Amino acid sequence: MAYRGRNHESFTYVLPPGGDAGEGSVWGDGVYSDDSSVGLAAVHAGLITLKDGGRVTFTIRPGRASYPAATRHGIRSSRRGEWPGSFQFLRSVGDAWRPPAGAGRWEAGASTPGAGRPPRTNHASTGGKPPEKEGDGNSGWWFALAAAVVTLLLYANHPGFAAWAGQLVNDGTSDIEVGDCLADVGESAASSYVEVPCAAANSRYSVLDVRPGEALLESDPTSVSGFRVPCEDVAGNDAVVRVDGSTLCVESV
Repeated sequence: MAYRGRNHESFTYVLPPGGDAGEGSVWGDGVYSDDSSVGLAAVHAGLITLKDGGRVTFTIRPGRASYPAATRHGIRSSRRGEWPGSFQFLRSVGDAWRPPAGAGRWEAGASTPGAGRPPRTNHASTGGKPPEKEGDGNSGWWFALAAAVVTLLLYANHPGFAAWAGQLVNDGTSDIEVGDCLADVGESAASSYVEVPCAAANSRYSVLDVRPGEALLESDPTSVSGFRVPCEDVAGNDAVVRVDGSTLCVESV
């Protein structure tokens, strides 16, 4: 009874052509006791024929209090009382594949490991459902990868999306430093600038220097007036941006 207790696991048996109804016994109808002949039970269920044989897959089930008798497709099953193990076929139609002669034994039951079974064993996920096809579990990874690629393309090429994403993931002003890039996400006002990756589609300025305060003029002892325009001394500077108490010397990108 090697398979007994392995409930909801599925196994495949291969039955050769030329079976004999007298080679085994069957107890039950639809759900069979696990000492029933798998081959004869498959004929009883209409999956294969004695003449052609075939390949059938069944799932291990718990025992039952009783198993009814029925005559189907030329095979008569017997009635039985309580039994500790059962099996049930997964499919309602047979497999037209013809196995080689001697592929298995017709009298073998579901409790007999290896009899009529090819080397590979399939396991159902839960509740006796057929096993998933190989590779199905990778579909989620492909979807995530595709979504990431689309997001990157939008971020790099669509200014509106880049502005929305920049506001979503960045408070925009608290950690701006030299080398960062800025995007204008508003109509006006200094607070409309936020930090964004320099590859973003809406990247407008590269920060060359960060100075405290938002004064319109800076002290300059060397100047005749004693003042100068902020960022006047920064090479490459072509604009001044004021953000949250800081003056940013920037270069257009």
